Amino acid sequence: MITPDNLYQRRIRWSLSRPLVFLNGCRTTELSPERAIEFVSFFVQDAWASGVIGTEITVFEPMAAAFAQDCLHAFLVEGHPIGAAVTRARISLLAAGNPLGLAYIPYVLPSIRMEKQGL
Repeated sequence: MITPDNLYQRRIRWSLSRPLVFLNGCRTTELSPERAIEFVSFFVQDAWASGVIGTEITVFEPMAAAFAQDCLHAFLVEGHPIGAAVTRARISLLAAGNPLGLAYIPYVLPSIRMEKQGL
C-alpha cells in the first residue's frame, strides 16, 4: 500500500519540476481529522507538487477513466489550464448523465498549465 509515510521515507521532493499529481482512486483527497492517509498535504507541502487532484468519495473505474481521459486530454493535449480542464471533464460527464465529476477536487491553482520547455 502506498502511503505518505512511504513517499516521505523515499525523500520525494520536486523542487524544480513542481508536477501536478492526479490521484485517480477512491477517496484519495479526502481530508478529515480521523483520516490517517492524507496525500494532499504531503504532495503540496513536503514534495512540493504544484497541486493535487483526487476524489473524496468512492468512484468506479468506468467513470474514473472517463474523467481522467477528458481532463488530461484538455490539459496535456489541448493546452487548457487545469481549472478549465477539470470543468470540461465535469461537463462531459454531466452531458452523459453522470454528475459525479463533481467528486474530483482540484487542490491546485486553476490557472496552472503545461508549457513547453525551452531548448
